[in-house]
Amino acid sequence: MSCARLAVFGALLTAACAPRPTANTDHWIASHRYVCDDGTRLTINWGREEAEAVFGNRRWRLRRAVSGSGARYADTDKEVWEHQGAVRVTAGATARTCTIAGR
Repeated sequence: MSCARLAVFGALLTAACAPRPTANTDHWIASHRYVCDDGTRLTINWGREEAEAVFGNRRWRLRRAVSGSGARYADTDKEVWEHQGAVRVTAGATARTCTIAGR
């Protein structure tokens, strides 16, 4: 086998064996499941600049917002605000308080 063919074969083999990147593998810092005071269950994926709240088939992507204390993410009519282990989730006029599931 010529050196050129061997080099091409080596490059193809290396590419085939390299780990495949997955979407946003380093995007989320933490992910927690919560249970709210009204029984709603949700998952929140926390990032440095945004958070993602998942309620069944609904998914909110919220940008980081100014907060005097805790981690607050919001858009025009939705907000997720974590402070001292509790999360306040607001959508329009509806607000609920949630805690990490299992605690």
